[in-house]
Amino acid sequence: MKQGDKITLYFDCFGVTSEEQVTVRTVTREGITLQNHYFDTENGEEYYLFSTNTGKCLNEPKSNFGGKRRIK
Repeated sequence: MKQGDKITLYFDCFGVTSEEQVTVRTVTREGITLQNHYFDTENGEEYYLFSTNTGKCLNEPKSNFGGKRRIK
């Protein structure tokens, strides 16, 4: 996987899974970020970070009503 690749983002919440085609922003040892997928923090904006091994979101905000993001 590399910058600019199109991949699928899955969002699981309340027993429903939605999917969206997204573009990879960066790929590093720490993980993968996606273009236009970030959330607000006290210090500004932070991009969702996904594991390069499992595809699970590593920094899911706590206020997401139990929703989980993953990529494939």
